[in-house]
Amino acid sequence: MNNLKTLFYITILVVMAYFVISCTSPQPRQVIERVPYSAVEAAPYLTQGTATLTGKAYAIDVEGNKHYASGSRAVWLIPKTSMSDQWYDVMYLKRQDLTRANDKVYDLVRYTRPMSKGEFKFSNLPNGKYYLVAYIGWGVTVLANSDIPYRQHGGVLVSVVYINGGTFVNISNVGDKK
Repeated sequence: MNNLKTLFYITILVVMAYFVISCTSPQPRQVIERVPYSAVEAAPYLTQGTATLTGKAYAIDVEGNKHYASGSRAVWLIPKTSMSDQWYDVMYLKRQDLTRANDKVYDLVRYTRPMSKGEFKFSNLPNGKYYLVAYIGWGVTVLANSDIPYRQHGGVLVSVVYINGGTFVNISNVGDKK
């Protein structure tokens, strides 16, 4: 009888261990299919326009200090299309993966290097709607007893801008973003 009781407890432990392991094992990340490249949507943004976009890219940390995008990181201007809307929703907001973009998409993206106080300028733009994207990072926090030895503060800022002729915009976010 005692052996039967021991066998019962061992079986229960094995079943519980199986459920714990199956629930905690990492699941492969789902990769979402990108919407197809649209030449119709892209066409207006492949022309040279006369508009200019100027602005500053910065973040304000929890202590009120202002941190600027620096010349080592680009500021990007991406036309607002179904392709970039999907990127914004899936990758930026939901932090999920997309399949590789059609190489033609990269012909639409413009970038520039910001100056020391985060100032940037894009010239010869066609009028339209764009995603303005900037990375602002500063400082490092050393994390004790962690698999990740440090954490840089800051993050990626994204803003929708409407360009019609000349536009000035500040892209900023208050707080320390992960």
